[in-house]
Amino acid sequence: MNSVLDLVKPRLKFDVIRDVKMEDQFNTKHGAKHRIFYPNQKIYVRDFRERKIVWSPAVIIERVGNVVYNVECDGIIWRRHANQIRVRYEYEDEQSDPVLSLLYDVFETTPLPVIIQQPEVSQSTPQPNETFSTIPTIPARPQRDRRQVVRTDFSRCVKGRYLDL
Repeated sequence: MNSVLDLVKPRLKFDVIRDVKMEDQFNTKHGAKHRIFYPNQKIYVRDFRERKIVWSPAVIIERVGNVVYNVECDGIIWRRHANQIRVRYEYEDEQSDPVLSLLYDVFETTPLPVIIQQPEVSQSTPQPNETFSTIPTIPARPQRDRRQVVRTDFSRCVKGRYLDL
């Protein structure tokens, strides 16, 4: 609302220019993560009904603010901050584990896919077509170069210096 004083000295509207570089440095230093969740996304939400830390499975209903979401857990609608929400990774063949899902989220990784390969069939002996899963192997770290240990003989002293063998 404008007043008479606004006619004498009008308010100047400045466009606030965000310092993106400084924000990135701050977020990197303090470990801030930009999290966005979408409606009907399966998640784990912090459950405050008990006195211990519990992560309950839930589903995102809608986004209320920049970092606040309405979630449905056990038929109850809760309002939760993005810091109280974790992504839930589910697999078709097994149940999702909240601890494993939390570890994936904390270390910003995703589960490794299981690769199904067809074995090669030789021409001489026919074999049935079988599928098997292989887990990709992680290469071992290279061994460090070790030098021979140089031992000092304390019984041989020349002008106050010990000689190495």
